[in-house]
Amino acid sequence: MISLESIRRKTGLVLLVIGLGMGAFILMDLMSASGSRKGVTNIVLQVFEDEYDLTEFQQRVQSASKNQQNQDRNISDVRDSEFSSFKREKIFENQFNKLSIEVSKEENKDMIYGDNVHPVLKQSEIFINPETGLFDNQLVVQYLQNVSNDQTGQGEISFRSFEKQIQYARKEQKYNVLLFQSSYVTEEFALSTYKKQNSFRDVSYISIPITTIADSFITISNSEIKDYLKNNSDQYQQEESRSFSYVVFDIVPSETDSNIAKIYLENIKDEWLDFESNDSSNSIFVNKYSDGNTSDFYNISIEELKNNYIAKSPLLYNNQIYGPVVSGEGYSLLKLHKQDASKLEKGKSLDSVRVSVVFKNVFAGSQSRKKVFAEAGSFCTNNNNKKLFNQAIIDLGLTKRIKEEMKKGETNIVGLNDPSEIITWVNGSNEGDVSSVFSLDEKFVVVCLDLIKEKGTKNINEVETEIKSILTKKQKENIIIEEINTANYNSLSDLIDIFGGEIKNIKQISFNDSQIPGLGQELSFIGSVFATNQGSLTAPIKGQSNIYVAYVDSIVNPVDSNFYGVLEQLKNTSKNRSLYDAFIALEKQAEVVDNRINLNYY
Repeated sequence: MISLESIRRKTGLVLLVIGLGMGAFILMDLMSASGSRKGVTNIVLQVFEDEYDLTEFQQRVQSASKNQQNQDRNISDVRDSEFSSFKREKIFENQFNKLSIEVSKEENKDMIYGDNVHPVLKQSEIFINPETGLFDNQLVVQYLQNVSNDQTGQGEISFRSFEKQIQYARKEQKYNVLLFQSSYVTEEFALSTYKKQNSFRDVSYISIPITTIADSFITISNSEIKDYLKNNSDQYQQEESRSFSYVVFDIVPSETDSNIAKIYLENIKDEWLDFESNDSSNSIFVNKYSDGNTSDFYNISIEELKNNYIAKSPLLYNNQIYGPVVSGEGYSLLKLHKQDASKLEKGKSLDSVRVSVVFKNVFAGSQSRKKVFAEAGSFCTNNNNKKLFNQAIIDLGLTKRIKEEMKKGETNIVGLNDPSEIITWVNGSNEGDVSSVFSLDEKFVVVCLDLIKEKGTKNINEVETEIKSILTKKQKENIIIEEINTANYNSLSDLIDIFGGEIKNIKQISFNDSQIPGLGQELSFIGSVFATNQGSLTAPIKGQSNIYVAYVDSIVNPVDSNFYGVLEQLKNTSKNRSLYDAFIALEKQAEVVDNRINLNYY
């Protein structure tokens, strides 16, 4: 029998096993709190008009941050990852409800202690029979019977949470099966694909560069640019974004700070000399006075010892202390181990010796921090608009750092750890504003919001040059094509006589080719030659930089119609992509609203 005390002791183990095992099955959520939350003010996510409270997401993040796999991850990264999963699950939960996809009581029992137990439970040591070494359903039953008597309630909460997780996984599995079963590829499509894969063209062609028409010959009006943008606005959409500049004032230790560290080490020399020379006492001293994770003992080469520590004191003595000397971002004291010192005194040759080291970091003191803060404060006070901000950077020789087009939901700024306060300020400020001083780790930061771009069609000033280039190219193409169409020609040679150039050949072009040797990506060229009969010329073809006319020399079609291998391949591809494609489509329809920025939780 599993005792109540055993449950209390092993609940942590079960949590750990479940937490690690569910990585493959996703799903760290307290589903009892899920569902539509209309009317709740603290909304972090909205999908399909269903609203979800920040508290639910916070519980999820707290649970994930305790997972061993996330111990070394930045909390912002954990939140980001969990939000992606949170959003995905809520979108699919909406579909499960619409399609009445459920997990019955019988299915639930089957996953926990029936014939099809969930793999995470099967692998949990607490449910392994010590006599057989195999999973034992009855141990799960006993656990559930006893866990209800646990007055702390932690065992039942953790297990019910896990139960909700595997129920979600089963629902998603059913949804996947629905998608797989609805995925269909017709034989006609498979045959067409087979023919495209096994049909080839040999062609000859000429190319007329668009650059043969000078830019000066082309005139593009402002109204043409505006009309093109209006008619093609779907190609020039942008998300809301904010661009900003920032200056970093690094907090650097002063000479006074450096001397404090040196004096600290000088003051402990006598105490270290008086310490007993055994390893245990020495370890106690090092751990007491040393910063960081300094090992009690390690080996140092004789060359490094003499170069860095004893250049001014060539004599070596038992338990002698050397330093302090500069070491990384601080100072070190070194104590030579007694046995190795004795060997050196006797003139014995050693490659390295055993030493112990006390290390002291050099930190910027309060005065140093105040001085840098004053510099940063003076900078933002005296340069409180965009023009002054940029000019002061030049005048003072500072380094201007730029973050271009930060989208809503972005949480990272290169070179700055946990810049949440800066991101909140940027998202709530007006164009041209200069911030007060932000304190981040060992630096102060001042920010200027340079540009705000609203969601929608891009401003014409941003795309004018691009559109003018497109329209210029179109006009040149039309001029060349008109000249070809009005020319009297029956062959590529006739066109060479008119436009110059040379006839070139390409062998074995496939309809599925994405690149043509010597031409690059010219999909219109491929489409045209496959739409042209053998022994015929194509109409003029608009290419990336040329106008082409091609002659189809020969056509090779497949000798059979054995397309069933292609049919199976297409079916598998369609099935394998079905869940991913479904999520992409649902995400667009869901009109997702991410409120993490507004709630300052990212």
